[in-house]
Amino acid sequence: MPTPAEIISNNIEGPTVFKEIYKLNPDYVPDVLPHRDEKISELTVTFRDVIIDPGRSSIRAVVVGRTGTGKTVTTRLFGSKFAELARSKRGLKVEYVHINCHRQRTLYLLTIELGNQLKLSVPSRGLSSQEVFSTIHDYLDRRNMHLIVTLDEFDYFVNTSSQEDIYFLVRLYDELATSIKRISYIFIVRDISTILSLDKAIRDHILRNIIEFQP
Repeated sequence: MPTPAEIISNNIEGPTVFKEIYKLNPDYVPDVLPHRDEKISELTVTFRDVIIDPGRSSIRAVVVGRTGTGKTVTTRLFGSKFAELARSKRGLKVEYVHINCHRQRTLYLLTIELGNQLKLSVPSRGLSSQEVFSTIHDYLDRRNMHLIVTLDEFDYFVNTSSQEDIYFLVRLYDELATSIKRISYIFIVRDISTILSLDKAIRDHILRNIIEFQP
């Protein structure tokens, strides 16, 4: 009978059915996405001013489609390649951040997660969501950096947050005293009715760019 150490060793060093098992990880993003070139092109056209005219406007886009249509993996691939091109071709500091609102369902949790992904030391207590956002924006200003933030499963955030918190998030630059707009958003939802249920003041700011994923 093999020992526990031998069992572990055999499973690590022995042959496996999968040659590239890392590709089974739900966070894996391939270099190429067949049949999604059109959507990557739509996202690029929507966010091109982040590179062409950085800081002039905060861009917002809604990505809508049923589960399994490739919304998450497409936006991840777009974001990583877009930021890479901005740095290599234009010398711009553009970062892409992907946040799952199923886990971060409140404005406060979302802002803390945003700070964590930027490797920014943000106190987990003692600051309001607005103060955390202001701290993040100061950090971006000091580094002359721009962000594209994807809020995946935004449906959950809408369903659990107040209209005031959604308003602040969507119309961030109505609240922050800055002329340079460094944060742009992609909102991923399963159904456009999620956005249509919001107040008109919020809705009008989100629905300018809609990218629909068909099965």
